[in-house]
Amino acid sequence: MCGNGDETLQHFLLDCEKLEGTRKIGTKMLAEIIKEIHPLGLLLFNTREDLTQLIMDCSHKNIKRIIQLPMDAATTPYRKS
Repeated sequence: MCGNGDETLQHFLLDCEKLEGTRKIGTKMLAEIIKEIHPLGLLLFNTREDLTQLIMDCSHKNIKRIIQLPMDAATTPYRKS
């Protein structure tokens, strides 16, 4: 599609220059949703594999493991101010 790198799923979702505009919109929306769930938002996703998994299937057990509320927030729902 863009001719840069291997055309893998991860490349299309995270790197492909031809999809940059769409990716920016999707990433912004995803960041806002994750921020509502956990105060650290997308910072929780340290690896490209985890971020790819989040985009492909947010119900996967690995994602549930990553998005764990801090202990003090477990009893108090996090809300945007």
